[in-house]
Amino acid sequence: ESPLKLARTASHWMFGLLLAAAVLNFVLIFVAPLAVSSRHPRSIKAWAAGYNDGHPPAGNPPHRRRTFVWLRALPMLILTFFTALVTVVGSAVATVMFVIFANVFSNADPSLNIQGHVGTQMMVFMWIASAFSLIAFILQIGSCCAACCRGRKARKELKSKGVNWREKSVAPTATEDGEPHALSN
Repeated sequence: ESPLKLARTASHWMFGLLLAAAVLNFVLIFVAPLAVSSRHPRSIKAWAAGYNDGHPPAGNPPHRRRTFVWLRALPMLILTFFTALVTVVGSAVATVMFVIFANVFSNADPSLNIQGHVGTQMMVFMWIASAFSLIAFILQIGSCCAACCRGRKARKELKSKGVNWREKSVAPTATEDGEPHALSN
């Protein structure tokens, strides 16, 4: 009776994990585009070019990197990791459980006339889903790194031209003669 309880528990875990994976992957279809920024950090050069006599242009800088990374890219990375983890663990539990069941049924008393085999279509379907979840996680890591690190060249160019660009505010730096330096294209 104890192996049956173990099989029932593993079956419940498998069902719960694969159902959670299906729901999370469905949700990610609609939520994942929120973690993509359409504003490239290099567009800050065009915004900073609007300095007139040391006064910054109206409005906010076009890309708030820290806000984007902490509020959109990083939570999406965590959700994608959790989805990939649930999918892979559910597939592993199902694979182990079905292989054990197939071996138990195949090694049973021949007079019972019970055969067991693991279906390749089901295995391929589960592991392709796991592979795509892992690929989505890897792409999300790349997207999060790109959101955090890209635009470094644009910031260096702005700094070399005298614009001290920060996440919260943009202020011109003074030149050697004490006058604020306006950026020009």
